[in-house]
Amino acid sequence: MDIKISELATYLNISRPTLYRYIELYDSGHTKEINRQVLKLFKFIEKNKFASKNKVIKYILNDFDANERTSKDKEEIIAIVNEMNTKQAKELLKLLKGEL
Repeated sequence: MDIKISELATYLNISRPTLYRYIELYDSGHTKEINRQVLKLFKFIEKNKFASKNKVIKYILNDFDANERTSKDKEEIIAIVNEMNTKQAKELLKLLKGEL
């Protein structure tokens, strides 16, 4: 998916070590200890193994519970993507801005 763990942790608003711990728990089948939203994302990724980075970020922004994802969170993610300054980031930025 070409997404760094540190980026994904930022998008999920959790620390990188926490994300690594969740990944280990998921891989070992101990899913009860994983944050509900992160578990939902892991299942999405497993179901869509060839999903692009953009699709995963779009999923985080749009399909997570509305109560847990505020417009401020979306603005912070847009700011992070804007700083990346790559072709893929520019495409994602267009997509994100159109959905706010």
